[in-house]
Amino acid sequence: MKTSYDEVRRMAFRALDGARSPAGIDEDSAHGTAWLEAIDLPGMTLLADAIDTSEPDRRARGLSSGQTGERAWRIDADGLSCAFCAATVIDLLIATAETGPDACSTIELTDAKQPLFLIPMAARFCPDGGSIQITWRQDGKDQAFTVTLSGVWLNETSTGDSDGPDASSTGSVTLTSRAVSGLDQMLGRRIDQGLASTLRQGLDVDDNAYARIAAYAAKILVPETATSRVSGAGAGLTDND
Repeated sequence: MKTSYDEVRRMAFRALDGARSPAGIDEDSAHGTAWLEAIDLPGMTLLADAIDTSEPDRRARGLSSGQTGERAWRIDADGLSCAFCAATVIDLLIATAETGPDACSTIELTDAKQPLFLIPMAARFCPDGGSIQITWRQDGKDQAFTVTLSGVWLNETSTGDSDGPDASSTGSVTLTSRAVSGLDQMLGRRIDQGLASTLRQGLDVDDNAYARIAAYAAKILVPETATSRVSGAGAGLTDND
């Protein structure tokens, strides 16, 4: 089906609320879902899978982390989807890099599902003059990305599907933030090249994925009652109400 970026984002936001996800996660994950769909990756399917396979209390529980170096961290996601922790991980990565003279930091994120959600968060928050490298290995396949304010590249060293990044990956992810040293870092195929035109023309999303997200979004609605109508809830009798 054809829809807009804002509609996907709003629907994902409502679905996360309907699934009783913690406050704050809804906005970040909704943006990530819509961004992935805008570059022709299955953001809505990934989000629906993430909600289906996790309990609300697990999404709210903090991540287990420890500092392994002056500007290096190891975080155990304990099987949690990056849909629910990507913003936290990227924020820590950038904040740690900003404390050092070389503006460099590293995070090893272990046992993390759906690391593709890290890409839109990196693209959203990557500092001016900086780059974020995100790599993971799953089932013998390497995925390596370089993110800057200028765009997102799937590196030529990746050995995954030549048609695009692997959407089903889980495992250990390495993230590095550093100052941009030159365009030589951006080896590979740019995956967000058509983002602007897609935002203008609309997104093609999978009907089944949309229906799954819509089912969660519907849970924030309540049945209409006489009392709720008197208090002003819901639509009025005409389109102008």
